[in-house]
Amino acid sequence: MSVVEKPKQKANKEAKLVLRGERALIKNEVQCYVFNTQGLLFYKSDKGLMPIGGEIKSGESPQQAAARLIYEKAGIVVNALQLDGEVLFMPKDANNVQRRVFVLSSTDFSGSGNANAEWVRKEEANKHISKCEALILPLVLSRKKFRARFVIGPSCDELISYQLDEL
Repeated sequence: MSVVEKPKQKANKEAKLVLRGERALIKNEVQCYVFNTQGLLFYKSDKGLMPIGGEIKSGESPQQAAARLIYEKAGIVVNALQLDGEVLFMPKDANNVQRRVFVLSSTDFSGSGNANAEWVRKEEANKHISKCEALILPLVLSRKKFRARFVIGPSCDELISYQLDEL
């Protein structure tokens, strides 16, 4: 006999869910795309060039988290952000953490970036992003709203199945 607990909400809307008798934590994150006619803003990490993203801190909205991360990682101040979509990453192994990623973009920003910032031509962007990101990037660049669910394997690059809906 299993006991079902009522989900508890934290300030950043992390919730514990009960799935098939197992608990799965959903982590809320943001993925940020800053772009202009020249290209997309990436940042240099120890893994190479990457889109800007990260966890939403307690008490932050997705927009606040995106603005903070863009400034911390690339030295760019965004003046306006658009919420383009929401992606749920569901590991095939139900015991792993699910991730809810709010995808935001901006074409209204100040500054040229710090030493970690690098502008990448749009046609070169796919060299620096995952298969999942490659599926949503055309929607972001065309400013279309979407919702997606990706079932992934042990490696985030192992895309098992997906559903992507334009809203």
